[in-house]
Amino acid sequence: MKRGKINKLISFFLLVAMFFPFFPILTTSARAANNIVTVEAKVYEFGKDSTYDISASTPKQGAPCVGALTLTGSLGEDGEQDGCPSYKVTEGNVEFTFSFDESVLDTAKEEWHIIEDGAKLVNGVSLDRKIKNGAIILQTSLNGQVWVEDVVMTNALTAEADFSENINSYTTKYIQLQNGCYYRLIVAYEMERKVGEDKHIFGITTDKMEEKKVAEVFTFYLHDPTTINDPYAVPTGNQYRLGQTVKVKKDTGYSAVADMDQDDPHYGWKLGEFYVTGFTDRAVDTVDTETPVFLKTVGDKVTLWFDLQQDITCLNGNSKLSIDEDDGGYDKYFGISKTNFRRGTLIIRYTDYQNRAEDPVIYTNFLAANATTSADTRVVLFEEGDYEVTLDYMVTDTKGFGSHNYYKISFKFKVRNGNDMVYPFDVLTGGELQNNSVTPNGFRVDLANSKYLKAEVKRSKIVVDENGLVSLDPSTNAVSSDGKSYTNPGIYTVSVRSDYTSEPTVKTIYVGTDPYMLALAKYKFTTDELNKELRGGMAISEDGTLYRPEPEPEPEPEPEPEPEASQPGNDSAQQVDSLGGEVGPQEPETPQEDEKTDIQEANAANAPRPTGTVFVIAAVAGVLLIVVAGALFAAFKKRKAKCAAIGDKSEERIK
Repeated sequence: MKRGKINKLISFFLLVAMFFPFFPILTTSARAANNIVTVEAKVYEFGKDSTYDISASTPKQGAPCVGALTLTGSLGEDGEQDGCPSYKVTEGNVEFTFSFDESVLDTAKEEWHIIEDGAKLVNGVSLDRKIKNGAIILQTSLNGQVWVEDVVMTNALTAEADFSENINSYTTKYIQLQNGCYYRLIVAYEMERKVGEDKHIFGITTDKMEEKKVAEVFTFYLHDPTTINDPYAVPTGNQYRLGQTVKVKKDTGYSAVADMDQDDPHYGWKLGEFYVTGFTDRAVDTVDTETPVFLKTVGDKVTLWFDLQQDITCLNGNSKLSIDEDDGGYDKYFGISKTNFRRGTLIIRYTDYQNRAEDPVIYTNFLAANATTSADTRVVLFEEGDYEVTLDYMVTDTKGFGSHNYYKISFKFKVRNGNDMVYPFDVLTGGELQNNSVTPNGFRVDLANSKYLKAEVKRSKIVVDENGLVSLDPSTNAVSSDGKSYTNPGIYTVSVRSDYTSEPTVKTIYVGTDPYMLALAKYKFTTDELNKELRGGMAISEDGTLYRPEPEPEPEPEPEPEPEASQPGNDSAQQVDSLGGEVGPQEPETPQEDEKTDIQEANAANAPRPTGTVFVIAAVAGVLLIVVAGALFAAFKKRKAKCAAIGDKSEERIK
């Protein structure tokens, strides 16, 4: 192997060795949500002929305890409930773990050790088998008075004992935590020790033994702190009764319905009723009109209750009628195979918004656990979804030879969110966006876990034409879902509704930084209203603010060209001051219409130009000057001729 690879392997093992002590810490942190609580036991001691009657005895202080019970789950101490420790369960259920000190099985005769007990009675509980090497009984009670056996083991305290399939596989039930439940684990066994020897005739010596019976009792109370403080308070507000009693044929898995005539032992009386509370309104399913729909809003707790109206040991006041154990019960509809339904089994199946049915939740011995008619039992809190419920039970009529009859109470219902709200959140800041909010980042749709709401999102883009006017171009119109994000610029309309409400909830969100879009959002304008402002001379700043621009200053006039020099005697030329500015043109004489020449018409067409006027005036003056000069020259010539004639006459006179 190359030296480089060897060095890498050495470095790897050194790194593992460095961090190895921290691996248990890392593993434990993943389970940090669970706590482990050790339950203290009260130890009772009895004589060898006792039946472990706890109620008639007093616990012995400082007595050793061979058993140990721990609770694992999201639980914490919560004081006491009726003299026993109370624990609040904040999430999920609680697991039990039982163990015992096996040293009591293999010890000297002089030490206390467990022996077989041939009795079948422990604190009023009749067992199917002898106690032998210890019995373990787990009981539950919703009121601390009527106890129901959930787990029973005999010959339990042995070296071969395996608790993984009974005590250590037991978990609390949601129905128990909702109502608050008392738990009692009784570990009963008989012990003996050698205290001396007895000598008999013929020299026979026997051990002198001391015997006693012991019951270790672990009692505690578990509850969900989010439920009503008093689990036996009579529910108030809206109530809706569900289910009818139906007789079913034997050995059909509670599926084949039978007639219930007047001779039937269940005819004319009710065992109890289920009802729902904690809803704001009730609707009818659009497809299955026989299935009620309970609408819940913020703060509602839709809850199923059971009102037991009979003493299950004396039904309808008849001591011959009672709820009996159906030890071979099964339910064909829910696919539950044969098991001991005991005294009534409640089955609840939940189907989510994706039409995915979960495994049914089974509460065996349900009627025995509700053996008191003084209070209604909270079965479970419900969130959105579809629910199917059935209570299967067997009634025994001991009149004559006795007979078994089978019945069920079954029904369906739905729970929906009656608050059709959508909550947009900024994808970058995480802040909630109100209706007509503006975000440059985009938004995320939050339906508050309302899986049955129908959400639709429409997006329009901003379009500006060559005249600076704005319009909206529909770009997207599609269904949405919880958690979906939208980041493309535009104006979004989010519409949410359910099958059981008349008007949808609509919110508008503006995404981007376009000034025209910002103006629409800022002034709550339609495009027509915005365009009206733009046509009226308004302009839009970068942040969407409308303003009226200042008028542009008029441009400076272009300098006029220097006027041409005037001809002598042209009094109609423009006058120019010493700085070169125009003083103003003199008004030219307007020629008569019938005297206009081509030159005059041309000058009239260019009248605003001063140079054309000077040219016309100069031409006219030149013509007049020529005419005057010609006249003067003719007069001079005539005078000269006259003078010459006079001269000739004078000369003649002289001569």
